[in-house]
Amino acid sequence: MFKILRESDRKISNWSGGVTKELYIYPENGNYQSRDFKFRISIATTELESSTFTKLENTNRVISILDGHMELEHKNHHSISLDKYQIDRFKGHWDTFSKGKVTDFNLMIKNGNGDFFFKEFSKEEKINFPKEIKTINFIFCISEKITVDENEIKQGEILVTDKKEIFVNSSDGKIFYGFAEIEEEVKMKDLWNGRFDSDEEVDLRLWQVIKEFDENAKGNGICFIGYNTDDGVERNQGRIGAKDGSNAIRKAMQSFPKVEGLEVYDYKNLSSQVLEEAQKEYSDKIANVLKAGLFPIGLGGGHDIAYGSYSGIRKAYPDKKIGLINFDTHLDIRPYDNGPTSGTSFKQILDSDKNAKYAIVGFKKQGNTKRLIDTAKAYNTLILDEEDEENYIITELQKYISSVDVVYITFCMDVFDAPYAPGVSAPTIMGLDPKKGKRILRDLMATGKVVCVDFAEVNPLYDIDSRTAKLAGCLAYDIMLNKSK
Repeated sequence: MFKILRESDRKISNWSGGVTKELYIYPENGNYQSRDFKFRISIATTELESSTFTKLENTNRVISILDGHMELEHKNHHSISLDKYQIDRFKGHWDTFSKGKVTDFNLMIKNGNGDFFFKEFSKEEKINFPKEIKTINFIFCISEKITVDENEIKQGEILVTDKKEIFVNSSDGKIFYGFAEIEEEVKMKDLWNGRFDSDEEVDLRLWQVIKEFDENAKGNGICFIGYNTDDGVERNQGRIGAKDGSNAIRKAMQSFPKVEGLEVYDYKNLSSQVLEEAQKEYSDKIANVLKAGLFPIGLGGGHDIAYGSYSGIRKAYPDKKIGLINFDTHLDIRPYDNGPTSGTSFKQILDSDKNAKYAIVGFKKQGNTKRLIDTAKAYNTLILDEEDEENYIITELQKYISSVDVVYITFCMDVFDAPYAPGVSAPTIMGLDPKKGKRILRDLMATGKVVCVDFAEVNPLYDIDSRTAKLAGCLAYDIMLNKSK
């Protein structure tokens, strides 16, 4: 594809603060008004001194100024002052307010990634676009004219292409150049594709037998569900990267041997990475899996997965008393006055559901303020310290489980000692020993009351030799072995 879009190709529409000229939308039959698009490039003229940006859920935004000066405030996030060609990046669902009459250049990417940059040049230069991902790339001409691969582009015109290298030339060139990632449909072979020995039964591995979850899924089995978002981690001021944790755990497990007598399914990842939307979609998947008679194993993702898992369990078991068991250094019982984060799930649950109880295993005092500890005690939380003897922990948990109908277990992977789990948002020095954690997990599974387990905060950006992903994978595999009995 190599397409130059002229002035006559633009669609013009009004918005609350001015006029928008749509330069390009993908897919090309997409519609912005109905929010049916993957990405959109536009120029907007702000005619009011103060205006409120339209909220766009599950959308990443990039903006720059072509003319004028703008003050942008993203409530509860950041504020920025923008002059010509300066760039700001933000989430479309944020509360965003602007001051200043300007003409701006906009890129909106829905359920994906993208970016653009400003460049000045006075001779031929090469522009490189990302090669490792599938993208549609663009060059917007700000100066009077430029040549792109010997094609003339005039001021205000835009080139859209899938070429990865482009030569631009001008004696006084100014451009915005950028890209939008185009996600292809994820197939099972993209999620699971490991070592191949043969197709004989004795050689089969997980990637060879796993099936996509659908309405026909049934039998004695488990189902993986990806929670591929770290929006909650970012809101909680943690280091991001856990959105790729679900696929990292899959990769760590894909060559494990087939488990005899166990059906294995995968419900794939989420379509939305905005926390509230992700939790809703994920909770529906959890409920569907439980109603199919299968055992859900969540793969995260931020620890806000916990509220999603709980919500799905509550849909499937509306009248049951739910025991929440959190393997975690942190209580994750923060207030949510300014909205949910990866650290608020258990307070959200306990505030809204009097038929739920909370226990934490692996607690460490250095990771929790007095306010958080007092809050947990006010909810009668069973707090089991990482230093507590294993037999004591098991005994206390058995008493706890005897008082509930069903049990939900969640692992925030930062509960484990940092050398075993370096790939997390907040590594724990002298954390829980993984073998101790596995033995406790086995005892819990033996009660027959556990209906769901998930693994959160696996962050491949900070992992070493995939240790954290492999640890989560080994624990998930141990659950599979338990369910096959």
